[in-house]
Amino acid sequence: MIKIAVQGAELRVLEEATGVLARDRPALFVELDPQALARFGSGISSVLDFLGSPGYRPYLLARSGAQPPSAATIDETVARRGYADVLFLAGETQSVPATR
Repeated sequence: MIKIAVQGAELRVLEEATGVLARDRPALFVELDPQALARFGSGISSVLDFLGSPGYRPYLLARSGAQPPSAATIDETVARRGYADVLFLAGETQSVPATR
C-alpha cells in the first residue's frame, strides 16, 4: 500500500510511479484536495482519470466498509471536509499511462 498526501502534487507523484503501479499494482490511499491540486495544475478528475485508465477503482472508507463512490459522493465529501481520502484498488491488469 502507498499513501500519498503531498499537498496537491498527488498526480505528479503518481506519474513518476508508473513503473511501480504497473509492476506491483499496490493499493493506494490518496488525499484529494481540489484547492491544493489546482496549485499544481490538476484536479480530482485528473487523478481519477489517470488511475482509472490502468484499472484502479476508487473507494471511500466508511464504518460499513469500502464503498465505491459516485463523483457526487466525492464532491459531497470535499464540500464537507475540504478534501477526500480515497482508497484506490487495482482491478483488471492494464498498462499504466505514460508520464505526461
